[in-house]
Amino acid sequence: MDNWVVGTLLDFKISASQEAEADAVIETKNGQKIKCFVDYFSIQKMKKFKLDSNIKVFLGLVCFQIEKSKEGKKAIVDIRKNARGVNQYKLSGQVIHSSENKIVLDCGFPIEVTVYEKNIASGAWIEATGRIDLYLV
Repeated sequence: MDNWVVGTLLDFKISASQEAEADAVIETKNGQKIKCFVDYFSIQKMKKFKLDSNIKVFLGLVCFQIEKSKEGKKAIVDIRKNARGVNQYKLSGQVIHSSENKIVLDCGFPIEVTVYEKNIASGAWIEATGRIDLYLV
């Protein structure tokens, strides 16, 4: 299953306080702009891309909260920064793949979500809140 997304790189900034962390803003094909956390291993690879270029990425949600949805809709809502300066998003969508501790959620684009509940099956509609991490494919 392909869980990657092709997006346009709109912004990329390495943290002034920690060179091992960075943020990137990508725009997905459906026009959604997402601010993502970039880990140390992807930072060096990201430096070679120019702004406004298309990049192939894997998105993962570090999930802080998850619950079953009653609405059955696909959406992504930017909750903005928390106290630590990390952007958080609330994602709504349908589970398109489920394994022991991970699901792939279709919220307009595929995103992998780490879960600690084992009773989330493919086809379920959920809402998950957390930080989106970006990894280059």
